Amino acid sequence: MIDGLILFFEPLVLNLDHFWGLLFLLVFGHCLADYAFQSPEMQRAKNSTKNPKEIWIPVLFAHSMIHAGIVYLITFKLGLAIYQLVVHFIIDDLKCRGKLTDGKFPFAKDQFLHILDVTVIAVLFYVM
Repeated sequence: MIDGLILFFEPLVLNLDHFWGLLFLLVFGHCLADYAFQSPEMQRAKNSTKNPKEIWIPVLFAHSMIHAGIVYLITFKLGLAIYQLVVHFIIDDLKCRGKLTDGKFPFAKDQFLHILDVTVIAVLFYVM
């Protein structure tokens, strides 16, 4: 069992310096897509609780597609880009539906999930 785990994570351990560089680029790309590349209009329109599905689904898809495109430009792996498209869509939809805004630190919950998401992408990059 331990040998299997070591073999699974061996590429990550061998390329630790590259891993941190990749994670830095993925977090940077996330910041660009969530803040620089997202207009206030897009932020409002992607909310499923305030807009009909004819509006919020294509807008949230487009926003998630920007994230996926950035992941593809960094990793050149289509599978990771599709993973990002799906996971980012789900996280943002949960946020818009109020599933992440209850209790304390709603912004931190959302961003924690996004950073966890790009960390998973960085790990998968080395083990795929």
